Formats: sequence, C-alpha cells, structure tokens
Amino acid sequence: MMKASQTLEQSTGLAIGPRKSISEAYSEESSSEALDEWEAELAGNVAAAVCRLARHEQRHLLGLVPLPRLPPLLAAVLKDCFAILAADVERACVRSRRGAARCGWGAGGWAVLARLQRLAPELERALAPASPAPFAAVLQHCQHSCVRSLDEWLEAVRGDSAAGPVDGTVHQLAAAALAHVHALAAHMHTIGPALATEPSYARAASQLLGVQDRNAAMLAIYMRKVLAQLNFALRNKSEQYPDALKAIFLLNNTHYLLQGLQRSGLLDILMLAEPECETNYRDMIQEHKNAYLQSWNKLLAHTVLDEPLPAKLRDKDRQILKDKFASFNREWEECSRLQRGYAVPDAELREALKRDNKQALLPRYGAFYDAYAALPFSKNPDKYVKYTPLQIATQLDGYFDEAA
Repeated sequence: MMKASQTLEQSTGLAIGPRKSISEAYSEESSSEALDEWEAELAGNVAAAVCRLARHEQRHLLGLVPLPRLPPLLAAVLKDCFAILAADVERACVRSRRGAARCGWGAGGWAVLARLQRLAPELERALAPASPAPFAAVLQHCQHSCVRSLDEWLEAVRGDSAAGPVDGTVHQLAAAALAHVHALAAHMHTIGPALATEPSYARAASQLLGVQDRNAAMLAIYMRKVLAQLNFALRNKSEQYPDALKAIFLLNNTHYLLQGLQRSGLLDILMLAEPECETNYRDMIQEHKNAYLQSWNKLLAHTVLDEPLPAKLRDKDRQILKDKFASFNREWEECSRLQRGYAVPDAELREALKRDNKQALLPRYGAFYDAYAALPFSKNPDKYVKYTPLQIATQLDGYFDEAA
C-alpha cells in the first residue's frame, strides 16, 4: 500500500502524504468541519491521482503488451491504488456520518461523491479496455453512505436529549438544522439523483405537480423531513418551561428558522415540497405570540372586580381593593423577576413583543388604576398602589434586554 501511494505521488505529482498527517495538520482545537473538508479534499485528490496514473499506465502498456493481456495487467497494476482510494473515501464518509450523528456539518461525503462522479467518465476512458468496476464500486459505496448520513442526521435530531436553554433563546438544534440544509444545498445536483434512487423519495417526488427542477425537489423533500423532525423535537423540549417561557422559546426558534430560510434562499426550495410553508411558519409565529400574551391573564385578573363598588366604600369594599392591588403587585413583581431573564435575540421581534405587552397590559391596568387608585381604601395607600401605568410601561421596555 505504501508503494502504491508513492507510485501515485511520483506518477501524478500530487502530494498525498502519509495518513497520519491529518492529526498533524490540525490542532485539537480545530473544528470538525475543517477536518471533514480536509478528508474530503484528500479523498478527491487520491481519486484524481488514480485517474492520472491509470491514463499514464494505459499509454505506457499499450505499446508493450498485446491488447488481450492489457485488461488484467491494468487491473493488477492499479489494484493497490484502488484500495487506497477506497480507504480514503471510506474515511471521509465515516467522518461525514459521524458529523451527521452529532447533528453536525456532515456534507463532506457529498463533496467526495460529486468529485468521483465528475472523474468517472475520464477514469472509464483511462481504464479501457479494463473494467471500471473497482471505481464504480467505490462510487456506489460513497453514494450509499451519503444517503445514509441524511437519515442519521434525522435520527440524531430525534434522539437529541439536550435541554432547552434556560432563557428560551434559539436552540442549538435550530442553528444546526439551518447550517445542515444550507451545506446540502451546495451539493443539490449530486444529492438529487442520489435521492431519486430511493423509493420513498421517488414516491414523494411523483406527488409534486409542476416542478421542473427534480434535483431541487428532492432536496426540498428532505428539508421538509428535517424541519418537521426539528419542530417535533423543539415542541418536546418546550415542555420543560412554564407557559410564558415555553411560548418565548417556540417563538424564538420558529422566527429564527423562517428568517434563516428567507435570507439563504432555501425557502424557495422548500416551497417546492411544501407550498404553504411560509404561511405555516407565520401562523405558528402568531400562535406562539398569542400563547405568550395569554400568560398575562392571571395578572390581568387582578384588575377586574366581580361587581361595581358603591359610592361610599364599606369595609368589605376596602378589603377587596387592598387584595386586588396587593395581588397585582405580587404577580407583577414575580413576572418581572422571571421575564427579565427571558431572551429574544432578534431585535425586531424583541421590540414587537414589548409593544404587544404594552397593548395587552396598559389599557386594562390603566383603567383599573384610574378608577380605584385615588379612592380612600387604605390609611397607607403607598403600601398597595405601588406602580403607576407609566412605571409599568417603563419596566416593560426593559424586558428581554438583559438576556438578549
């Protein structure tokens, strides 16, 4: 194998180098993505070197041996080279699948497959009249491994046990999902034909009407699977939170995904398989906003009296107002303590929520305050009337900022 590697380097001018060099080329702090790219580039270089060597050996042997003896001789000369290629492609695919199993980048295998496919016609000519079967086997194995890595990414999302962030910000899975589909989009013309060989994808694609770009359609079908599995995982993780933070967590992630899909142009691809996806995301965003605003209902209940108070307050009426103001204060202070730790990283969404909070709270509390704050229901009114509507508004303006 070492001799074959040296032959590849000497005959092609490509410095393949010893296999241990990968641990020397990158420090322990280097990213997994960089290592994946390195392995993919190495495998691609070996494939190109085998192609050059095959062409060189073919030209050299044509003048030395009878044509009937050429195929077995070429096969024997290149046997170890194909073994090196198979090992390097396998190594790149294994790294790619490991990345997918961690919900990581995992697109290195597709880069290798694309390069192998580009080299296939040239290598077939260089091997003639020998059989291209050894190279075809490597290519087929690489494609199978790449397709399998897509399923493993989905399985990793399904099995992810990481808790949601304590402040309800965007979960790492959402960021990983966007990075994943964005990386795959760069290899759409390689992924499309590979997925078209899978019966489930072929059936799903047959149900898409009026789609001209079949490669984009195949990627869209897979993206739909990724986002559906992600949504299911995020909803499960949201169950760890109290109602208000649950809504914030789902809102942050849904908004982040829609914005990311729009900015990257991936939304147009997704719409091939899910035409209503943008509408669905916007509906979910509104649903989560409404769920968050409903978390104020307990606080607002303290601003409602079961029956109007008489012009002359009785002891019972005074106690009702004391209880209402005291309960409002207590609930408001608890909400403020909790919600100051909530994160809304998107500035536009953060300001929109502040406006929504004011619209939900200030009219109701303002009416309650104006109607009852000045009434003589206590000898110590400051003990009960602790917050003016303006003070409530000012505190609402500070929500989400500390954690953002």
